[in-house]
Amino acid sequence: MSQTFSDGFQYDRWADRQWCERLRELPSLPNATSLLAHLGATKQVWLGRLQGEDTSGLAIWPDDSLDGAVDRVETAGTAMQKYVAALTPADLGRDARYQNSSGVTFDTPVRDILMHVLTHGHYHRGQIAQHVRAAGHDPVWTDYIAFSRQEKKIR
Repeated sequence: MSQTFSDGFQYDRWADRQWCERLRELPSLPNATSLLAHLGATKQVWLGRLQGEDTSGLAIWPDDSLDGAVDRVETAGTAMQKYVAALTPADLGRDARYQNSSGVTFDTPVRDILMHVLTHGHYHRGQIAQHVRAAGHDPVWTDYIAFSRQEKKIR
């Protein structure tokens, strides 16, 4: 397995957990909760697609409570990290065939899907930070270097 993807999904889980903890400390922020639920749901969808499953019945914008969103993010992150850990270098280059939410079929290399999942998380965690800041609260710092310093003990 690629060390880059292994590190990337360890970071992704760490960053999601930072937001789960922070959102539990704050008054209800429905837009942030919706984005967090979306992060978990899309990981579930992409993992299903990677595993050749029909994901057409999975909601990508579920109406979760904060507890539901946290559970979804944790469950999806664990499953995705296990999937990534089991990949071989050859698996990264193979195409995954799936249908998007509009029913259009695509063949996309596994490595590109994994990169999409990682960057998708960055994007929406940034949106969560905007909602938290707009509500007058401090966001958490989830840049990769913070993860590296804290979790990998690199200084």
